[in-house]
Amino acid sequence: MVSNLQLFVAGVVCLLLWRFVNALPTPKRTRTKRRRVMVVLGSGGHTSEMFGAIEQLPKEDWAQKTVMYVVSATDKDSRGVAEGFEMAWLGREARVFEIPRAREVGQSYFTSIFTTLHAFGAALTLVFDMHPDTILTNGPGVCIPIVAANILVSTLFINRPRATMTYFESFTCVDHLSLSGKIMLRLADAFTVQWPELAEKFKRKNVHYAGRFGDKPADTAKLIPAADKGMLGVGKERRTCVVTVGSTCFDELIRAVDTTEFYTAVTALGINHLFVQKGRSTVELSDKFPSMLMSREVVEYRPGLPALIRKASLVISHAGAGTILEALNAGVPTVVVPNERLMSNHQLQLAQALFARRHLLYTTPSGLAGALQSGGWADLRAFPKPTGTVMRRIVNPLLE
Repeated sequence: MVSNLQLFVAGVVCLLLWRFVNALPTPKRTRTKRRRVMVVLGSGGHTSEMFGAIEQLPKEDWAQKTVMYVVSATDKDSRGVAEGFEMAWLGREARVFEIPRAREVGQSYFTSIFTTLHAFGAALTLVFDMHPDTILTNGPGVCIPIVAANILVSTLFINRPRATMTYFESFTCVDHLSLSGKIMLRLADAFTVQWPELAEKFKRKNVHYAGRFGDKPADTAKLIPAADKGMLGVGKERRTCVVTVGSTCFDELIRAVDTTEFYTAVTALGINHLFVQKGRSTVELSDKFPSMLMSREVVEYRPGLPALIRKASLVISHAGAGTILEALNAGVPTVVVPNERLMSNHQLQLAQALFARRHLLYTTPSGLAGALQSGGWADLRAFPKPTGTVMRRIVNPLLE
């Protein structure tokens, strides 16, 4: 005999299941005067990639949106980047909200359970209060709590339709998805990838190729004109080489840029100023550098590094996607030295893929001086410009 309590519980479960299933497809939304867009930012490359994607949207349309940026509490940079972007692009203040980070790089999966729950509680409050119409994200640790909160709120409250969700897979994911990407593949209304290999592997209705590459390496113009004869920064009074390891500890690279062989190689290329951003490295650079030929600046961290990269004559990077994109978009010759001790091999794959397409040089710390002297600059090709077609055709309608 089925009791009334059992019938009641069964009914509640069925209702919740029905609401959850209806929260997954693209909902029919009532159009509001001003759409609310929640943009989830992650540190470093995630933030650079997000604003690169936003810049492909029609500026006049973005100006009509109420935009809310979400950053993790441990992110030192993204708030300032968001504020600078909104002021420079549209002359308005940015609304930025912080929530705890769900998982730090290198954090164990066991302890991540508790930090993720903490972040989810904050995300749930934020999504309920702000009621976004659409969410843009590209996979940082703060992404999943926001997405889960969006689904839960729309499941529990009948008058709160789920916000549409667009996920931009990271530029570092060449032939396989990130963990966040694997989760979002079935949840996102639009899911973009940056490499043809991924587009071919995941042929789903919501997956769209938004990259710059065709099936073969682009036959773009040479990065360094033949007339420059292998010299970098021709025509500049200050020819800067920027060395950056991001926020990580990469002692091997810092030691590699403090050798006689390295200084000989960069001065032969015409470099007369060396800027080293060494992150958490404890390595102290010596006085071996040729002070008569070049100047040197060493810092742990510097706000506004992207602006310095865009003006540089040479960039030597740890393979962070943000740094690589800044340098290649600005047409700056780039040498990538991946930190193979990091947890993920995404950066290594990214470096190899871009090297194969002749957009940068790729080496190891011990091979850095040799790579600079190899003469490989003559083969480098300019980085293709984004077309923005998918952003305008697929993503922008979801913001309307």
